[in-house]
Amino acid sequence: MLLICVLATMSISWGESFRTFKDVKKQVITLRNWELMQEFNLEGERATEVFNILKKYDDEREKILVKRRQILKNLKEKVENPAIPEEELTKLIKEVKEIDAQLAELKGKEIKALSKVFSIREIGKYVLFMERFPRMMREALRMHRMQKRGLEDK
Repeated sequence: MLLICVLATMSISWGESFRTFKDVKKQVITLRNWELMQEFNLEGERATEVFNILKKYDDEREKILVKRRQILKNLKEKVENPAIPEEELTKLIKEVKEIDAQLAELKGKEIKALSKVFSIREIGKYVLFMERFPRMMREALRMHRMQKRGLEDK
């Protein structure tokens, strides 16, 4: 609920500023970090340490995801072309699976790095938070769109 209020408040100031995917991504990361500060009572040096770890892994994840999106775009183009041999499609599918494995490995490294700052209970809370956060964002955006259109939540 708090996220919805923050998103609604921020959307007023966002206005025309959402010009690129990067702008949206920065806002989502800001919201995530704010929510984490609330959830874990992060302050001072501990907050700095957590957010430095998250930034490092966000940056690494983004590089991998850029590569993944490009491969998926390539795969889409080739799947739609019946002249492309199956071996080429198989190679691209394998590349997607390898990148997914890299992302899973990166998540493990991120959790290991956070375990230097968080207790095991807090790591559990973090894992649950990161599972819940995308749903929170989708719901907040849905509510925002409905409010913008003048519709009530049903």
